[in-house]
Amino acid sequence: MRRSRWLALVVVVSVLLSVVAPGVPGGTWGAAHAAPTDFELTNDDGLAFADEYQRLGGVDALGYAASNRFQMSDGFTYQLAQGALLQWWPDRGRVMLANSFEMLELAGVDDWLYAFKNVPRPIKDDGSGGDWNKAKAVRLGWLTNEAIKAKYLANPNPRAIASWSLERSIELYGLPMSRPEKQGPFVVQRFQRIAFQLWVES
Repeated sequence: MRRSRWLALVVVVSVLLSVVAPGVPGGTWGAAHAAPTDFELTNDDGLAFADEYQRLGGVDALGYAASNRFQMSDGFTYQLAQGALLQWWPDRGRVMLANSFEMLELAGVDDWLYAFKNVPRPIKDDGSGGDWNKAKAVRLGWLTNEAIKAKYLANPNPRAIASWSLERSIELYGLPMSRPEKQGPFVVQRFQRIAFQLWVES
C-alpha cells in the first residue's frame, strides 16, 4: 500500500460547541454542520477576531467560523472556528487560542474523545509538582515524533509573521498533554489547544 504523510489540525467542533457554548447561537451540535457562510469572524467592537484569524492562516489553518461570538462564565469572549477556539484577552488587547482540550478534560469527555475521535487521554501527572519550568521541560520532551515536532515549532504563516520561536509555539498551541500515539492510519498528539494528527498510511 502506498504510504502518505500529511498533517492536520484536529478539534472536535461538535463536542466543543456542546460543552463550551450550550444555549448560545451556534452553540449546538448541529451548528458543526452549518454552511461556511452561516457565521462570520469580524473585528467588531474592537475585538480583533478577524485579524488574528487571518494572521494565523485563515481558512487553510483554522477552518471556517463555526459559531457566533459568545461569553462564558469566566467573562471572556469566544468564537469557534472548525480548527480552534478563539478567545479575546482584554488585558492583552488581543485574540489567542483558548485551552480547548483542557476545557474538554474538565468537562469529563476524555474517554469519549479517545474511543470515538482517537484523541489521546491526557497524562494527569507530569512529575513537575506545579513547577512551570519543570513542566515545560518535561512536556516538551514528549515531542518524540519528528514530523509533529517540526509542525509544532514551525511558523504557521510566514507571510504575515516575520519571526517565530519556541515560546511563540507554546503561546499558540500550548504544551503537550500527551505523548504521540498511533491510532490506526495516523499518529496523534494532544496539546492544550489543539491536537496534531499525522497520517502515515494512505
